[in-house]
Amino acid sequence: MFAIDPAASAQALFSATMPSTDQLQGISDGALSRGVTLYQKEDYRSAVKEFRISISLSPNSSTAPDAVKYLASAYVKLDNVEQAVSEYKNYLKLNPSSSSTLVNLGNLLYAEDRYDEAIAEYEKAAKLDPSVSNSFALGQTYLQAEEYEKARELFLKMQLDHPQEAAGYLGLGQAYSKMGRYEEAVEQLETAIRLKSESYDAYAELGYVYADMGEIDKAMELVEFLDDKAPTLGEVLSRYVYKVDTR
Repeated sequence: MFAIDPAASAQALFSATMPSTDQLQGISDGALSRGVTLYQKEDYRSAVKEFRISISLSPNSSTAPDAVKYLASAYVKLDNVEQAVSEYKNYLKLNPSSSSTLVNLGNLLYAEDRYDEAIAEYEKAAKLDPSVSNSFALGQTYLQAEEYEKARELFLKMQLDHPQEAAGYLGLGQAYSKMGRYEEAVEQLETAIRLKSESYDAYAELGYVYADMGEIDKAMELVEFLDDKAPTLGEVLSRYVYKVDTR
């Protein structure tokens, strides 16, 4: 007769009753789907519960960052920004290399005008994934924090790494504008437009620079152009030009 090991039998029974990884992922995905539906219905408290279930069942899955993003967004909708920040940070303790989560946290902090904190998250994201979008987000936050020299250096590096991308030239034009180096700003913004003719942000920034230089006619030409192509940008630029012209 064979001797039966009680401990081994208990372990086998436990393993047999535990859901597989695929099963857990399926349950997690279902919770995420229900959470998204509840979020869209503006039932944010119920959505929070589903997102938490999704994350807890499969914290390392490819869908977990989306669940965390929705969870944080639900807390923002509930006017609990600090809890949203906390959820991002808790997830990042387990998954510090999730660049998308770092960017999402940076975006939230940026929206709250917490630029120094946003910079810290964007810097980590850009180190993990030095993509154009991550670098540009970091550069924009440097500008908001009035770290103009850091922004200038970053946008110059973007131009070296991605010479055919308009973003580096747009950002450097913005940096030079903030520094009062208007002629250099015009050169950079015109390059951005040559590289991407539909870079309407670059047209708008060029309009601001012309206004600051006292070139009101040129600024107004860009207002008229943007009124047709990007009306919101045109309206904001128009107000800025009027403000500068009536000083």
